[in-house]
Amino acid sequence: MDATAVMGLCHATEDVRGIGVVMGNAGIGKTYTIRRFVECSQKAVYVKADGLMSSRNLIRRIGEACNYDVTHSSVRDMKNALIGYLRANPCTLVINEVVKLLQANSIKKTRFCETSMKKPPSMVAP
Repeated sequence: MDATAVMGLCHATEDVRGIGVVMGNAGIGKTYTIRRFVECSQKAVYVKADGLMSSRNLIRRIGEACNYDVTHSSVRDMKNALIGYLRANPCTLVINEVVKLLQANSIKKTRFCETSMKKPPSMVAP
């Protein structure tokens, strides 16, 4: 997937308020292009996932990216507060390296899908 296709997918996903999935080999410019999209969009926020990120940390990072303070006692309360905020203030949420959040068996399934498809799906609508 080249930069033009990635940028087109980002805009289309934002327009339809859907879910976009960008997959491809390392080093082809996916992250660079997605970051340029976020910089140009008035509705997009960017979060980079990492393998040590807990649910609480992910919710906090999303809140921080949206300029929303998520300080509740339980993860469930944090999640519900963030969902309420995002419903009232819709945005395009871009989570980079999302595969790092998946459990090991899910990662194997994702990798299998990546390698078994000649052309991976570029967009999944709601």
